[in-house]
Amino acid sequence: MASIADQIQARFANADLSISSQQSESILSYFGLLTKWNKTINLTALALDPPTPQTLDRLLVEPLVAAGIARRVLDSMDAFSGGETLRLLDVGSGGGSPAIPLAIGLGKPTPGVGFGVELSMVESRGRKAAFLREVVRDIPLEGARVYQSRLEELQPQAFDLVSIRAVRADGDLWEALADFVKPSGLVLWFRTAGDSGQDAWFAPMLELDSLHPLIPGTSSELAILRRPGAERYVTVPRGTLGRAKSPSLRSCPPFTLRPSAPLPPLLPFLLTRTRPKPNNTVCKARKIISLAK
Repeated sequence: MASIADQIQARFANADLSISSQQSESILSYFGLLTKWNKTINLTALALDPPTPQTLDRLLVEPLVAAGIARRVLDSMDAFSGGETLRLLDVGSGGGSPAIPLAIGLGKPTPGVGFGVELSMVESRGRKAAFLREVVRDIPLEGARVYQSRLEELQPQAFDLVSIRAVRADGDLWEALADFVKPSGLVLWFRTAGDSGQDAWFAPMLELDSLHPLIPGTSSELAILRRPGAERYVTVPRGTLGRAKSPSLRSCPPFTLRPSAPLPPLLPFLLTRTRPKPNNTVCKARKIISLAK
């Protein structure tokens, strides 16, 4: 049987992937740690010992292909310049894919030549967070951080890139996620073509920029979402909607306004809020309010 390194290289060749020897070593180190830890912690349900081609494609090839796609998109954007260190946040990092191979693929910044990333990972489960810290130390991934927390418990920060592989991405998730994407920043959503029915959930906080197939002959794809930039935001303090008939509106936290036109005095606006869940009629924080023209 071929060695793990040879099997990985064969999957890279199948996807026409070309990475440096240092990146290959980092990928091999990550996969070795994942295989070791998965014997005692359920990091992934995919077969690791020995791995199947599908396992290697999903855990390693897809993030590395996505790194190349993200580079091309970033190169075409005026908001970013070569040699810049971009902040990457991965949500629900679990066993480290796509976050770690994606960060390895994007690499370190080279002055005036390309981008590099500084990785942050969010994982609420303690044992999985411990695994991620071990990978960060072993590879090593300089400047990488692991937050043992749920996303909604973190103080929002502005990241250039956010990556996520979500089984079900609903409106609540996109609302929370959008707070961590800076204007003109990108979300790299690893998904299958069947997830396209969920696209309506992320609007208007995020916009679909482009779709890219990841593995030939499969339904895996990368949806790149962009947070609209060059827009003006106005905060409506808690209690502003105090005369609303619904008790749920009176209890809403602060909202964010996205003007669709300059704001003349007393311009009425149209309130859009999330659908209440059972036993929960409280509005979700930071929901977008679109102004009527």
